[in-house]
Amino acid sequence: MFQNPNPLLKDLKNFLLLKSVDIYYRLTYPRKILPNRKFVKQIDIQKAIDSDKIYVLRRSNQSESETFNDLGLLREEAISDKNTWKEIPSLSFNLLGGFFKTKHSKYSTNGKGSEEWDGASMISFWDFINLFEIKKFKGFYIFDAKDLHNITVPISSSETNREAKKKLAQLKLIPINEDGKIMVNGKTIIRHVPTNLNYWHIQLEIISPLHENKSIPRGTGNEFAKSACSFVLTNILTTNAKKIAQFSVLKKELYYSLI
Repeated sequence: MFQNPNPLLKDLKNFLLLKSVDIYYRLTYPRKILPNRKFVKQIDIQKAIDSDKIYVLRRSNQSESETFNDLGLLREEAISDKNTWKEIPSLSFNLLGGFFKTKHSKYSTNGKGSEEWDGASMISFWDFINLFEIKKFKGFYIFDAKDLHNITVPISSSETNREAKKKLAQLKLIPINEDGKIMVNGKTIIRHVPTNLNYWHIQLEIISPLHENKSIPRGTGNEFAKSACSFVLTNILTTNAKKIAQFSVLKKELYYSLI
């Protein structure tokens, strides 16, 4: 009489099948985007912008058809489905023109895979093989790097905000008074922050005099931070994003340390 196979053997077979599929997909990770000890620790973004037309890319949080609205402007939901302005500090992008291609945007790193590369270690992919996800490909959007870098950002608060006035006084900053608001100016920068699994990782940062001319940290929730992030979101990101772009090959002397 026919008997059912041992359920434990069946479970083991299914487990090994799933494991082999997982390993196969993990081996598709583009190892060409890993850091290399022949590369410089940090690409000089201003020098790159001055040398040629360069672009940065970010994976969309929406489908390709929903990333831009009918006017061709980037939807805020494409950046984040959460409270979007809070996502702006240290917003991640990828530098195009080197080894990073648009198809690579489906890979999302985590844990130590997302930690900043020290500039000296030889990265073994096998040490990080479980530290990324393969996202369902939706869409992406692209920026001319000069549209994100070194752009003036007004950082304001209501003139009735006592804590804001106290902060300005402590830092000996003289604000501009305008339309019931007190304001100082900061600026955006895009900074090359290579990670252990992605040498081409870029961050958008807001440099603020309220933070000793350093970046506004992610998670800062005061009125000043909200005004700066909201300005960047509305006046820089949504208006300057592109669907496609003809970008140049990045000059090797910008990222190779041995040239």
